[in-house]
Amino acid sequence: MPRSATRLLPLLALLAATGASALHAQVVPRLARADFPLEGAGPGAFVPGGWKVARTVEGHLNGDSIPDRVLHLVTEETPDDRTGTDAAPESQALVILLAKRGGGFRRGGVAGTLLQSGVPQYSLDLRVQRGVLITEEDYGMSDVVQLRHRFRLDPASGRFVLIGRDTYSYQRPLSRDDTFRTSENYLTGVRITTTGHVEGGVVARESERRETIPRSRVFFEDVDVVTDG
Repeated sequence: MPRSATRLLPLLALLAATGASALHAQVVPRLARADFPLEGAGPGAFVPGGWKVARTVEGHLNGDSIPDRVLHLVTEETPDDRTGTDAAPESQALVILLAKRGGGFRRGGVAGTLLQSGVPQYSLDLRVQRGVLITEEDYGMSDVVQLRHRFRLDPASGRFVLIGRDTYSYQRPLSRDDTFRTSENYLTGVRITTTGHVEGGVVARESERRETIPRSRVFFEDVDVVTDG
């Protein structure tokens, strides 16, 4: 069996476990746009019953001078004292709130299937940079996956679209197995796959492959980490 195929086996096992976890998480309510009002006086108006805000991120997402907000929602049963070594919440969601001139917010987007659920040793980083919402997830024990999504407001539709997706997988600690990094840009239609060749417990060299991919148009609400792989 090729070495690259051998490297993928533990990753596939992890993804299979992720899928099983997601099936288990389906007993917890999934949030969708219909669960939220179009407008509200404050962020609290966008927190459904049975859910709570785990964190809030501020930034400019629609080009005006008023800070917008992104809410990370988890179920009320999720412990507040989570650390980077905890498993991911059984259910979580992101809500984009666009600030209205004069006060209040309007709903900019709801992602109920964007974030992983139930995977081990999970951490999540959210930030807004130059009008782009970036989500970064890191999870796994011996087989680790780092997953990044980037979203930007599409003026034509008034909705947030996925403009890029990056994945990085490796085994901890590094052994003979290769590392794999994939970066997809849906604005340029380019995918770059970088293989790190491990020797003596370090990445000794890298090889890169570039290919053309469709310039997909995927909305914030439609990204599903389980079905998208």
